[in-house]
Amino acid sequence: IYAFAFKKGDQMYIRKLGRRYQCQVRVRNQSYYKTFVDKSSARLWGHETYLSAMKGVLLGNGLKKTLKELIEKYIAEFTITKKSKVKETKIWERLIRNHSWLTNKRVINLTPQDFIKFKNIRMKDGYRTTNYELTLLNNLFNKAIKIWLLPLTNPVSNVPKLKENKGRYRPIEAQEYRKLLHYGDKVSTAVILIARKTGLRHGEIHRLTWMDLDDLRNVLVVRTSKNNHLRTVPISKWLINYLEQLKKYKTSTIIPISQNAFIKRWQRALKKLKMHMHIHDFRRNFVQSLVNKKVDIPTIARLTGHSSWQQVQLYWGVK
Repeated sequence: IYAFAFKKGDQMYIRKLGRRYQCQVRVRNQSYYKTFVDKSSARLWGHETYLSAMKGVLLGNGLKKTLKELIEKYIAEFTITKKSKVKETKIWERLIRNHSWLTNKRVINLTPQDFIKFKNIRMKDGYRTTNYELTLLNNLFNKAIKIWLLPLTNPVSNVPKLKENKGRYRPIEAQEYRKLLHYGDKVSTAVILIARKTGLRHGEIHRLTWMDLDDLRNVLVVRTSKNNHLRTVPISKWLINYLEQLKKYKTSTIIPISQNAFIKRWQRALKKLKMHMHIHDFRRNFVQSLVNKKVDIPTIARLTGHSSWQQVQLYWGVK
């Protein structure tokens, strides 16, 4: 008798029956038999049968997982490597916390109807936000199928997205700008000034370090951008002098507070001043001002860090 042990409790036996060889494979208390004319064929079949059976066991265990468990695995393996890992992790945590009716279901029991219900609940918080969360869920299931090899069909892939408005036009009046500058402290004012004068994305502003402030050439160097392209944006000497006042906070970044901390200050200011505005509107107004000055589209795309001219056009609502 030829015996081979795999994991605890799993074994393969080959025994001679007359002129033939019988292979028996035992996996998780399940037995498989087959008879062959030669021993090598029996051994090969035994190893292949064991691997195939173990794959089924592992996949079966994967299907027993809940959506919450898959999300936690996705965060640990994929979200953690992204630039937007903090933001994305908060989104996942909020989804788990607020939609337990969905995340506590086993993945094998999830259907497109569950995610249509999720979409209808979330759409009250905005179409863009809802579509973004559906995209994250779609990516999660694609990874589960392609990387983790779970025998699933993606229940999110056929859920129709909500139609978003192409472009946004929200001019910032001079008096609104002055009110925002006068309301905030030096740090908040610095964020607003950079957004107004350079058109940088909010995240790019908070990632700027003192090494990125070139006071000899009067430029800001954007090293970590959305599309991974380094670029320089000209700024005035006056703005450089203003930003250098923030060195007293002794932080490596120019803005000494986090992006989330600024958003909370921003929201309090808007509520107090009775305004409805996004910090990203300064970026749109920056593009609009360049267009009004007859700056060509390629130059605008280079200054704003857009990878396509079409995206520049969307920023100020023009086809």
